[in-house]
Amino acid sequence: MRLTVVCAFLLCLVPRMGVLWLGPAPDLTHYWALSSAILEQGAFGDLDTKIEPLYPAFLAAARWVSSDHLEIVLLLQVIVASAAGVFIWLLGTRLSGDRAVGWWATLFYAVDPYLVRQSISTMEIAFLTALLMAAAWAHSQPGRRSAVATGLLFGLILLTRFSVLPAVLVGLVLLGRRSLRDATVAAACVMVVWAPWSVRSYLINESVMPSRAGENLFVSLSDQGEQIMPRGNPDVLVAFGLALADLELDGRQLTPVQYQAQADRIMMREALRFGRTHHGGQPGSSAAISPSCSARGWCRTSGSRVRRPRGCNTGASSSRAWCRGRARPRSFTRGGEDACCCSP
Repeated sequence: MRLTVVCAFLLCLVPRMGVLWLGPAPDLTHYWALSSAILEQGAFGDLDTKIEPLYPAFLAAARWVSSDHLEIVLLLQVIVASAAGVFIWLLGTRLSGDRAVGWWATLFYAVDPYLVRQSISTMEIAFLTALLMAAAWAHSQPGRRSAVATGLLFGLILLTRFSVLPAVLVGLVLLGRRSLRDATVAAACVMVVWAPWSVRSYLINESVMPSRAGENLFVSLSDQGEQIMPRGNPDVLVAFGLALADLELDGRQLTPVQYQAQADRIMMREALRFGRTHHGGQPGSSAAISPSCSARGWCRTSGSRVRRPRGCNTGASSSRAWCRGRARPRSFTRGGEDACCCSP
């Protein structure tokens, strides 16, 4: 058994080490910036309630242990990502009763180009995948200890990416079908892990969720999202959502954290309104945009690349880029001319 575990780990480790050795250095992301703030301030502090804290904390710990050497940080992340392959083998073998199935599942994970590449990036994908696989394995085991482990891992998953909440809830329901007591124990463990951060966020911006839930929903659940995808990156629609929020929040005295929370609630409201009133992808009353043009501070794009128009005075902060002054988002139609997407 031990030899099998080692082989599964090495099967996932080798391709990731190859990419780490031969591939280009990854871009440093906002997670890296948050980890820098943790190292400098000694705590997550009042930096932001938008981003879940666990992955920045992992990066900060890895940077501290490695004396801030990027290569060693990525090596530690590769080890974590490779450990996920062990859980995949265990889970595949247990659910199918066939060791060959476990090996095939591990092989697919080991050589998946996207997951291999993410293992050496400063994004949370590899870290989150390892937590998900460990939680799935714990969930498949009977007993109270497994329920505790499942709940703790579910809590860590939410601290890494809150958008996985639906999967966590389904996992608790499935656990409840097997044992209501185990599901209760697991749910209590989830709250023990998640509650402190949730309380902190509520005290800062009166929200128990990270203040990007509405943003994530808005970019995919809107007329604009339907026109941008799949050719373009829907994340550029965040600027459009913030422009809509600016119209409602104009004149209010808000801190940057409070602004982000309020803007996120507005985007959540607009996304839910779209979901309630539109069915089957029917166009609605939202401002129409061309597939390559949208709101404040950005206009025509080619694929997912953004070209800002001349004369459009844009500013940027850590969480948004938008036109200065009292700009209002304009409406666009397919085939329209290039224009500054912010109009005074």
